[in-house]
Amino acid sequence: MKRITTRLRGDRDAAVARLRAAAPNERVAHFTSGDVRAAWERASILARREVVETLFTVTISPQGIGKRFDPEAVAIEWAAA
Repeated sequence: MKRITTRLRGDRDAAVARLRAAAPNERVAHFTSGDVRAAWERASILARREVVETLFTVTISPQGIGKRFDPEAVAIEWAAA
């Protein structure tokens, strides 16, 4: 019985993970229809940050001490699904 319960819990956890992945993301829901630009402009900095963190991976490479900021050192990629 314990073996079956363990397997079923694993199956249940996998199903829950699939459902969560398929569910709309609340962080970006306000930006998926209508006037997206207007929604972005109305959004707080916190809401904008959450959208960026949800959709992208932003990497800033080290510049070195005393060097000017180089925008080429910023890499923006789509976040893994």
